[in-house]
Amino acid sequence: AFVGLDKIIQDRIGKRSMGFGKELRSKEIDATTEVLEQVQPEDLIKYGLIPEFVGRLSVTAVLSELDVPTFIRRQMD
Repeated sequence: AFVGLDKIIQDRIGKRSMGFGKELRSKEIDATTEVLEQVQPEDLIKYGLIPEFVGRLSVTAVLSELDVPTFIRRQMD
């Protein structure tokens, strides 16, 4: 829903790397989820949300993508 927010967070925490020193990841989704877990109100404001709205958010939560085996398992429960 918030396309590009992960790049703002990466710029803040300095986890962007490229070239020979780039960290290899098996799944891009996992990397994005790890970065989004570190979201701060300042990141949301830099993303473009109104500061008054961000101030009223008492809780921020990150949801990871639901894969097919987990989806099937949840349907069986």
